[in-house]
Amino acid sequence: MCSPSLCCGIFCVICLLVSSALLHLLLAPIPGPSRPCPLSDAVVFQHRGNNSAGPENSVAAGIHAVNAQGREGPEFDVSITLDGVFFLFHDANLQRLTGVEGEVANTTWATIQQLEYLPEVNGIEYPKDTRGIPSLESFLREVCSVNASTPLDFDVKGLRSAEEAFALVDAAATSPCRADMLH
Repeated sequence: MCSPSLCCGIFCVICLLVSSALLHLLLAPIPGPSRPCPLSDAVVFQHRGNNSAGPENSVAAGIHAVNAQGREGPEFDVSITLDGVFFLFHDANLQRLTGVEGEVANTTWATIQQLEYLPEVNGIEYPKDTRGIPSLESFLREVCSVNASTPLDFDVKGLRSAEEAFALVDAAATSPCRADMLH
């Protein structure tokens, strides 16, 4: 058996070696891929559509985005009303985009239908005919009638049950969009 000072010294040396090895691993460069990632097949999604044509998540923004050249597609946000209607809207609260105070989850579709996007959103002014807030059904019908083969990416907000998730899938499946283009 070793003396306390000898054991303490050996233990200190072992600790230094282990610490040195860990430090070397942490500071070592992380190897990258052996070849660059192939981006030729990448799809670039336009966040909330193309807001140069209409407010975010509007039909006008969607149509402009699906008409874009190349492989681009739009990303949209889908919310659900108190009474179970899917519609395109990003925020949990109506205030920023409509000027009306209220939570989306506590609002009926009849109320949403009476609203429209503000004339100016995020510093961009929009003509009145681009400011309606679409249901998912009307959005898919209008946008996919223009171009059914553009990929559409949906960010779903506020689902409260499995039944609502199945209803959302059914709504997308019965749209004029190609099923393989809905993400």
